[in-house]
Amino acid sequence: MALVSALLALASVAHYLARFTQIGGMQMAPSIAFYCMIPLLLRNLSWRETIMIGLINGILLSIATSSPFPLANIPSHWIGLVIPKLFVEAFKRSVGVKLVAASIATSIIVNGPIFILAAYYGMMNIPQLAVSSTAVERFRARFTTLTAFFTYGMTFVVFPTLILDAFILGPALYAALKPALARYGFIEVG
Repeated sequence: MALVSALLALASVAHYLARFTQIGGMQMAPSIAFYCMIPLLLRNLSWRETIMIGLINGILLSIATSSPFPLANIPSHWIGLVIPKLFVEAFKRSVGVKLVAASIATSIIVNGPIFILAAYYGMMNIPQLAVSSTAVERFRARFTTLTAFFTYGMTFVVFPTLILDAFILGPALYAALKPALARYGFIEVG
């Protein structure tokens, strides 16, 4: 559990530090590469553990975010952590850098639209749960349609996050962490 806690803490810090990338109600999420390492490195996690860790992850990232509707982080980052577990279960063989990149990319492709939908409908329908009424007013003035917000979010946040996390940060993290963790007996290699 120490490794899970450390990776969740790193994900939260990465998410908090990425606040400067906040544009239009969303921010880039280098945190995804960190939390995806949990099921990829700890392949023996049960589904119950994965689901609970995913929920905790979503709550932590809703605290660390600069999004005007933080609760959108809970379902999006929950599913973002569960998807790598699906990859681990589907490919029982040893996890490699290509599988890491594919699972993180899939996680982002799924979790990005979930975040966009949750943030949009949250801001439009339950603005009381937003960070501030000023944020809601700015959001409503800028994005009058879901199509506009979705297109903007996918273009300027989700796709850049996909490139950073799935093809640069995730594989580099995995390549650095796996041998070190295996050497000290934190994970089983196989």
